[in-house]
Amino acid sequence: MNAPSSLSLVASQTRLDLTWQDNSSNETAFEVRRSTDGASGSFPVIGTTGANATAYADTGLAPEKQYCYKVRAVSVTGKTTSYSAFTDIACATTLAPPVPPGPPNAPWIVGVGVGSDQVVVSWIDNSRNEDGFRLERASNEGTGWVVVGTTAANAQSATDAGVASEVQVCYRVVAFNGEGDSPASDTACGTLVRGPTDLAIDSVGNLVWTDNSAIEDGYEVWWMDAFGIAYDGLMATLPPNTTSFPGGCSCYGFTVFAVKDGAYSEGATIYLPPAVPGNLTATADSTREVALSWTNELNNGGHTAAEFDIERCTGDASACSDADFQIVSFLVATTFRDVHVLPGATYTYRVRAWINVLYSDFSNLATSTVP
Repeated sequence: MNAPSSLSLVASQTRLDLTWQDNSSNETAFEVRRSTDGASGSFPVIGTTGANATAYADTGLAPEKQYCYKVRAVSVTGKTTSYSAFTDIACATTLAPPVPPGPPNAPWIVGVGVGSDQVVVSWIDNSRNEDGFRLERASNEGTGWVVVGTTAANAQSATDAGVASEVQVCYRVVAFNGEGDSPASDTACGTLVRGPTDLAIDSVGNLVWTDNSAIEDGYEVWWMDAFGIAYDGLMATLPPNTTSFPGGCSCYGFTVFAVKDGAYSEGATIYLPPAVPGNLTATADSTREVALSWTNELNNGGHTAAEFDIERCTGDASACSDADFQIVSFLVATTFRDVHVLPGATYTYRVRAWINVLYSDFSNLATSTVP
């Protein structure tokens, strides 16, 4: 039995009309199957037609929803039922309801996200006929509203970057079209808080900073790993007006934020380079090699270096400038044997530590003459 072909769909708001070409002469019906989960979804039977039919109307559908179909011919002879192959799958989306006349409906504000230097306002679009949205701001709720931005239709957020810090600001959103404005949304408020500055580590290893805010609820101290603020890096939540915190962690640095109503200020960050390698020595031996050793010291963050650069200058230390040193190796260990030396030559060495892109200062100089 030949399969039907050329399945096509015509959509309205709550109905899809199917048509196909009947290519068989012995069917007793056509079976119509539909998926509401796309072309790869399941296709249960939704209806059958009589023989020689070439159309089917699927009614009572949801607007703005995709439906997919396939059709096959069925032949029943006595107790035997046979089926043709299916048509190709055809999909269509029902039409949207007509746009209502008049001004749009009012949006609903769902959040005011206060960042370090801007505010992001989010809302729910309750209208189908807006031309756009207008974001309005007031320093006191309900009075002195000014427009701070507009968006296109269907937008659901806008950013206000012109906000003064330490002052509460409130927002509302209005939808508009050619026939007028919607009522204003509900109002939501937030406050930008000034962040700390001058973050440093004092002589005894404490974090210290300048408190620039008069309204913060407190401070948070986060530790840094090699990629930035660690996912689980919250070290401490501190009361307002705090300006110090005991340092000490196996970390790359610290960031301190002021916090107000759950929103964060711009952070102050300090990175901790590794400590200078200690006690560098260079000793030439009878194998005509120079053996170097040094110590891997803890820095103020409590961590040691990841690797070391070894630099060498040919000559005595008094004759070597920075430009005369060249890297001869980099390694994780704290010992190194320089085998590329000449008998009777004098060499001066220095070592520096590094982690990620953070470098220590150079170690002391160590000089040795090869026998």
